Amino acid sequence: MSRTLAAVFALLLAGTVTAAEVSVSHAWIRVLPGDLPLAAYCDLHNNASRALTLTGAESPAFEAVGLHRSVDEEGLARMVPVRALPIAPGETVHLAPGGYHLMLFTRKRDLAEGDTVAITLRFADGHTESAKFQVRGADSP
Repeated sequence: MSRTLAAVFALLLAGTVTAAEVSVSHAWIRVLPGDLPLAAYCDLHNNASRALTLTGAESPAFEAVGLHRSVDEEGLARMVPVRALPIAPGETVHLAPGGYHLMLFTRKRDLAEGDTVAITLRFADGHTESAKFQVRGADSP
């Protein structure tokens, strides 16, 4: 067995090489004018054999990032903070306009359509997943 193959095998046995527990896809941010808070959306697929719980996020491009959900109460739409979002094994959760989303507060730099922003998702078990979110215009669906 070659030394390279032996080293890869040893890393696999040690558990240091693993597939991502969560796949992040369709990641985007709706940019708005001025200093308004922005919203980030994506699809999160749980690749793990156990439930995972999204508890927050952070980004070097914003002072704060919060997990929120849009709700309709007696005809009034509003956003409420969410402490945790469970994702069952094999399940895909959609963060989308009108539902769960990440609120991005106080930009640290100007953003324009076509930019990308790094956001790190935090899970209850302590692990994180980082993804690049594409900045889109305010009229994006």
